[in-house]
Amino acid sequence: MASFTTPRALYDVELGSATRATKNQRTIAELESALDKYRNILREHKLTLQPHVILINSANRQYLIYLDQGRYFSVNGLLEAIDGVIKLSMVLNSAYTPDAKPTWTFFQKYCYNINTSSDHNYTCLNTLLAYVK
Repeated sequence: MASFTTPRALYDVELGSATRATKNQRTIAELESALDKYRNILREHKLTLQPHVILINSANRQYLIYLDQGRYFSVNGLLEAIDGVIKLSMVLNSAYTPDAKPTWTFFQKYCYNINTSSDHNYTCLNTLLAYVK
């Protein structure tokens, strides 16, 4: 698989501004617009948008779990959102998006002690896991 890095400018400016609204809360339509742009970038690299955590209105800390087009689940906090994404990914057998794979793999291995055949062997992750155990 070719290496892939999400264009941070788009992710932080377009998706980031939609998912971390400041003063005026963003609508789901604005969020979908930002996600469509991100989907197009992923599609160019033959990737798909996977379940992930979305933070709306950082002042009120409203967390959503994004499942797929038009399907979101509201959760009570960040830990519940992370838990939901890990569980959905395992149940749906979905791959983590390449730019976030090391982070999600850490949660999967450290918090849930789950190893899968699709796990990538990251030296830095193995070092961190050995340190925190």
